[in-house]
Amino acid sequence: MRTTSFLFLLAVGSNFVFAQKSVTPDPVLVQIDSQIDSLSHIADSYPPDINPEDSTAVQAAVAFCDHIVDQLEALLKNESGNAGLHRRLGEVFRMGHNLNIKGAGQNAVEHLTTAIKLDPSDPDAYFSLGLFYVNANFEFAPEAEQMFRKALELSPEGSPSYAYQGLAFAYYYQGKMEESVMAWHIFLSLHPDSESAKNLLKIALGKLSH
Repeated sequence: MRTTSFLFLLAVGSNFVFAQKSVTPDPVLVQIDSQIDSLSHIADSYPPDINPEDSTAVQAAVAFCDHIVDQLEALLKNESGNAGLHRRLGEVFRMGHNLNIKGAGQNAVEHLTTAIKLDPSDPDAYFSLGLFYVNANFEFAPEAEQMFRKALELSPEGSPSYAYQGLAFAYYYQGKMEESVMAWHIFLSLHPDSESAKNLLKIALGKLSH
């Protein structure tokens, strides 16, 4: 059962983009990445940015998610050891979980874990798995913390700023208020105009003072 806090709903979604390895762009993957980006505008966080009473819109979002999954699974049939494909598929399933697609959460964890095993140096896979954990249930906060910390460890300096936001939530859910406050301060040093982060820092400071 999902127990996402209202706090995470106030935050920016996962427009968390890490520096990618230099590879020759594949037109198919470029198109799929564009579709994943479009899906993220709807289903990046929970609840998704869609009226739950608008059944047509909900069905369209689910169908779009399924369409991306079908494309990636077709590619994986010939490239089962491709870490990037597993990461992308895990990210799409993560958003499918936000759309309440049955089994999407388990599939997200499986594919992101596989991506990490195939390429332990890819910060994106750790970050996406951290996002799933921090959104899914409070009890996964320790796992989320681990994933965000690893993403930061592997990322070029200055690029994974939103991972500090994820860490702030993971710490908060574990009652680690000093660490949460510190993570918010770091995040705000990189995003000084984020009003939502300022408000969430105040909440964490309030908890710390009690």
